[in-house]
Amino acid sequence: MHAFDVIANPLVKAALTVRGSKKLFSSVEKSQQALLTSDIKDGKDYEPPDFHIKSAVIRTDDTGCPVFTVVPYTPCGTRIIYFHGGAYTRDINPLHFVLADRLARENNATVQLMIYPKAPRHTHEDTFICAQTLYARAVREAGCGNVYLAGDSCGGAIAATLCHRLHEMNAPMPAGLILYSPLCDLRLNNALIDEMKRDDPTLGTDGLKKHIEAWIGDTDIESPNVNPAFINPECFPRTTIFTGTNEILSPDAISLAYKIQQNGGKCDLHVYTNMYHDFVLYPLKAAEKTRRRTTEFINAK
Repeated sequence: MHAFDVIANPLVKAALTVRGSKKLFSSVEKSQQALLTSDIKDGKDYEPPDFHIKSAVIRTDDTGCPVFTVVPYTPCGTRIIYFHGGAYTRDINPLHFVLADRLARENNATVQLMIYPKAPRHTHEDTFICAQTLYARAVREAGCGNVYLAGDSCGGAIAATLCHRLHEMNAPMPAGLILYSPLCDLRLNNALIDEMKRDDPTLGTDGLKKHIEAWIGDTDIESPNVNPAFINPECFPRTTIFTGTNEILSPDAISLAYKIQQNGGKCDLHVYTNMYHDFVLYPLKAAEKTRRRTTEFINAK
C-alpha cells in the first residue's frame, strides 16, 4: 500500500462507516422501508457537480433515460459507456462524475454516464431497453472497436450482463469491459462473504438482497440476463476487474475472473490489499493506480 493510503485509508473508511450505508444494506427491515419510501429521481432535474469537473458535460434525454456525456478537450474517438453503482436503487453519486471526468481526460475518451431506470419503480427490463439503445448509437458513431462498457458495483453487473445480451443478439461486441468493485453474483451466497463482513465499511448482505430482488422483479436470480455469475464465459469481451480485499463482493469478482481465464478468455484481475468497496471513487493512490491500469487496458486493444 502506498504511504499516502496508509494515512488516508482509515480516514475514508471511517467516513464511509459514519455515512451508514452498511446499516441499511445489512438490515432487511431498513431496506424494505427505504424501498417503500423511495424518492429516486432517475436523473430528473439533476445537475452534475461543478467541482473538480474540467471536461464539458452535455445532457441528452433521447435514449429513454438521461445520459450525461463527458467530453474532454481533445477526444480521440474512444467511447466509454459507464453504469454507476447504487444497489440498483440510488441516484448517481457526484463522485461518479469526478471519476468520469478523469477517465475522459486521462484517456481522451468520451464518457457517457447513463442514469438508468431504478428500482423500486423500474426493473432490469427498463434499464436494458435504454442501455441497448445507447450502446447501438455509440457503435454507429464510434465503431464497436472503440466502445467500452464500464461500471462499478451493481453498475458493473449491468455492464457485464449487457455483454451477454449483445452476444445472444449477435450484435457487435464492445472492445472491452471495465469493472470496478463489481457485483458478480446477485445471490450473495459465497461462503467467504461472512468472513469479510466485518472489514467492509459499506455493504451488508441481508438488506442488499432486497434491493436486488426489487430490480430483477420476477426474473430468476440465476438468469444470465441479470446475474454475471451465470454468463457463458464466451460472452465476455476482453475484461479487466478491480476489487479490494476488504469488500464482500471481492470473492465473487475473483471467481468470475478465474472463470473467464480458465475458459480461454482474456481477463485481467487486480486485487488491492485493504481496499474496500468502490475505492476507485475516493482520493487514494490506489484509485490513481486503478485509473492508470484502466488506461493501459484501453491502450492495449
